[in-house]
Amino acid sequence: MAVKVRKAQLFPQAPATEAIRNMNHNLLHSITTKSDSVWRYDRYIEDASNCDSCRRLWQQLQQEDIRHLQLLRDEIAKHVQQGIFD
Repeated sequence: MAVKVRKAQLFPQAPATEAIRNMNHNLLHSITTKSDSVWRYDRYIEDASNCDSCRRLWQQLQQEDIRHLQLLRDEIAKHVQQGIFD
């Protein structure tokens, strides 16, 4: 059984407020990370010009991350519409 510990007990010096809810921070962090990856895949695809299987791998990963970005955008939009993006 997990023991719940209050934030103040673990980090008494931490402020009592959060700038953004953790669930929303996680969404923003993930969309940023995925966005960076999609951008980098273009370079990886260029670098793999002599390896068809590597190029296909990077292209596939890029397409999957683009799909993940849409899922994250949809979830963020839902949070905004529901008024829970704070």
